[in-house]
Amino acid sequence: AATSLASSHRGAMMVIRGLERETIEAALLKDCFSLDVACHNGETSITLAGSETELNRFENVISSTNDSVYISPVHTYGVAFHSRLVNDEVVDKLEQKLREVIVCPKMRNSKWVSTCYDMGDNDGGFAGSKYYSSGFKKCVEFERACRSIPENAIVIECGPCALFRSIFANSHKYISLLERGKNSLECFASSYGRLFILGVPMPGVTKRISPRLAFPNPNQRALREAFIGWDHKLNYTRPHLCLI
Repeated sequence: AATSLASSHRGAMMVIRGLERETIEAALLKDCFSLDVACHNGETSITLAGSETELNRFENVISSTNDSVYISPVHTYGVAFHSRLVNDEVVDKLEQKLREVIVCPKMRNSKWVSTCYDMGDNDGGFAGSKYYSSGFKKCVEFERACRSIPENAIVIECGPCALFRSIFANSHKYISLLERGKNSLECFASSYGRLFILGVPMPGVTKRISPRLAFPNPNQRALREAFIGWDHKLNYTRPHLCLI
């Protein structure tokens, strides 16, 4: 499926940290690179997408003129998502398949901040098949969407690899439910504990995970008893009074 999304050119993606979007776009125009800004992650964090050859050439140019720039590849199995190399026919086929799943599209409310559509785009305001399928080609505007987040907000990322940790590290209280390479249950338990300490009300989750209240604590928070227990799998040598 991944290879069919791409055109005949092998695509790739890479993250560039340390340069603003305007600077990168100017460099792309100056030397006529056939690359696209795939994701605007933050003020100085951009993800580029295009052919593998063009990305390598652009990396050499940027690295030779900027010492403080950090460049890292994004593993996408040869697909340059959010770029001109994404196959239109496959996107159309994906939209048709999604119509079978999303039979009744729901209207996006005012709290839904889209990273693929501008506020003024005439997309109908529905979260339907076209909305999701077009996201494969459109630039992901993380930086623009994050401006809508209040300064005192707690950001919870429901993703597999804590992608936004570096973006929100200095601006918001950030919690990721999962992290790449770590035990998923332990990550979730740790995240739940951090939310518990921050006083985030989670009546539905707390009732399922920690249904019992041992005593009324100062903030009326439910205890996390479900995560604490005895492990009786191992046997340990116990001292006897006769040996003392």
